[in-house]
Amino acid sequence: MKLSLSQIQNQAILGLAKSRERMHQALILTLIHIEKHGDRNALHNLIDGLKKDKANANVLSRISVWLTDFAGMKFDDDHKSPTYKSIIGWQGSDFIRSNFEQAKKTPYWNHKKPASVKTLPVFAGFDLDKNLSALIAQSKDMIEKEKAMLPDEKAKVHLEVSDVTFKALLELLDMIGLELVLNEQDDTQEAA
Repeated sequence: MKLSLSQIQNQAILGLAKSRERMHQALILTLIHIEKHGDRNALHNLIDGLKKDKANANVLSRISVWLTDFAGMKFDDDHKSPTYKSIIGWQGSDFIRSNFEQAKKTPYWNHKKPASVKTLPVFAGFDLDKNLSALIAQSKDMIEKEKAMLPDEKAKVHLEVSDVTFKALLELLDMIGLELVLNEQDDTQEAA
């Protein structure tokens, strides 16, 4: 059976559409693999396979942007040509998890870097002393404010510390190598 020119063209167009869909499916499955195992070798293989044909430069460029935005991949951008792109890092499994649903809905060929892509905040550090000091100051302030409150307002203020919370505080102190020492005055000092 001979095919007409328009039939051949339609098959070629359909083939390209199916090829893009299969590539998106491969990218999603690759993200699942990376998120689960932390192994980026499958993605390296996919990228390296695309690099073999310079005709894939546009596809590789779009996929690189998609992977940056939805998988947190970092590429070596020293080279002008997208066929030389190499993965040099990533932002971890949490990044993939936080963007995965959007990645499934957004094929690489339609991705325009929307504002809805979630980025993980940069860790700013943690200062236990500063945080506890702020909590203590806030609690002291509330104790003073409570004196002037109406009864229905006072009912909303809870200044008790449960045994569970107190034990957790003691465990925390032990974990960081501090010991709680209570200075108890004996009877002779109180009498003086």
